[in-house]
Amino acid sequence: MNFVNNTVYSEADVKEWDSYKKKFGKSYENEEDQQRMKKYFETKANIEEHNKLYEQGKTTFKMGINQFADMDKDEMPCFGQSNSTLCQSK
Repeated sequence: MNFVNNTVYSEADVKEWDSYKKKFGKSYENEEDQQRMKKYFETKANIEEHNKLYEQGKTTFKMGINQFADMDKDEMPCFGQSNSTLCQSK
């Protein structure tokens, strides 16, 4: 068991986190690594909840883990949405 920000992570979780970082070429120092790991697992839980709704026919698309799963919304790129309020505030 590993503790990060008062959250318990299994060895499998730590291996998953390490695999995610390797897949997307990410590397963080200790404190930031802990914060990013927490965000990754929060995002993963949100994706799983969303995909349950998809399986029930309550939403029209399925989500998955990508290179942004360990980022906060304000860190993500705008992808052609330069007219949006979020992108203008950067």
